[in-house]
Amino acid sequence: MVHERGPVRRSGAQSTLGGRVVNIGSQMARRRHKRYRGDTQDRGDDGGGSLIDALAELTVWLLRLIAAGLARAVRWAWGRMFVHSLPGPPPVPAGQARRDAHDRVSPPQLPPPSSRLAPLPPLSHSAESAPPAPAPLPYRRAARLLSRGEWAFWHPLYHAVKGEYRIFCKVRLADVVGAPGQYRQERRWFRKIRAYHVDFVICEPRTTAPLLIIELDDRSHKRPQRRDRDLFKEQVLAAAGLPILRVQAQQAYDPTELRTTIDRLIGNAERPARRS
Repeated sequence: MVHERGPVRRSGAQSTLGGRVVNIGSQMARRRHKRYRGDTQDRGDDGGGSLIDALAELTVWLLRLIAAGLARAVRWAWGRMFVHSLPGPPPVPAGQARRDAHDRVSPPQLPPPSSRLAPLPPLSHSAESAPPAPAPLPYRRAARLLSRGEWAFWHPLYHAVKGEYRIFCKVRLADVVGAPGQYRQERRWFRKIRAYHVDFVICEPRTTAPLLIIELDDRSHKRPQRRDRDLFKEQVLAAAGLPILRVQAQQAYDPTELRTTIDRLIGNAERPARRS
């Protein structure tokens, strides 16, 4: 037994829901179709633009190549025209050309040896060819070592110490005293006394050790500047332990009195020990 099925009736809610589903599906399909068409059109536009740009670049390159070729052709034609327009050298006759070639090939005529070389001057060792002698130095020997006043005092002094001491005249103060120590300090103290000297030095006969300094004072020692120098000299000798005897310059001296004074000063001072 066959039962025929009639059309299925659906409720109003079901039919409404089905219609909405169909509408939503159709809307989504239309959107996909529009998106596909838009992508296709965009790709077609991009491809056309790229082809046009390539053709434009090729055209520009061809135009540049043609312009460079035209510029080279113009320069070549201009150079040919300028070179051919310059005047050339005048033609040289055949005879003149042969003479020029002969002059260039043939060696020059040299003068005879007698006129080419000058004779050498003869060698001579005369005084004229010798180098000039240097100018003599302006130094002369002194007439005497001692002044007149010192010479007048030296004789009585010699007789006063004869056989006992040695006498040295005009000795540098730096040769009588010194400042041992470090090099810089020694040079410093040496510079203070290097310009001073003493008139007479009484020394021990065997070792020449200085025992007494004798200064002969004339009128020049009364000046203030000279007094300052004498005072500094006395301070230096006192620091070194050397006695000093100042004698006023006069016309005559007593050797006996000088000997007594010298023995007294040397005896009072500390006498250096003799070397064996």
